Amino acid sequence: MVLFATIAEYVSTGRPVSSSSLARKHGLGFSSATIRRELLALTEQGFLVQPHTSAGRVPTDRAFRLFAETLKKEVGQIDKDTRTQLVTGMRGLVPG
Repeated sequence: MVLFATIAEYVSTGRPVSSSSLARKHGLGFSSATIRRELLALTEQGFLVQPHTSAGRVPTDRAFRLFAETLKKEVGQIDKDTRTQLVTGMRGLVPG
């Protein structure tokens, strides 16, 4: 839930995502402190990166792959053209 909200926010804004913005905009029902702990755990697992100490988090390729796989399971097979558009659109968002 926190990971997918982070991905949605990042894709929407193109900027690192903070715990306070997730708490405020996505109605997750958790405090900023709880979300920060989740973001740290997701960072340690390789789903997010933090560009610098005071920045929010940015999804990694691994996070986008999990998101795409989950979408595929939820809505069925993604056709080749749609997959190509998703990959091309997200490629410019993920840092190096």
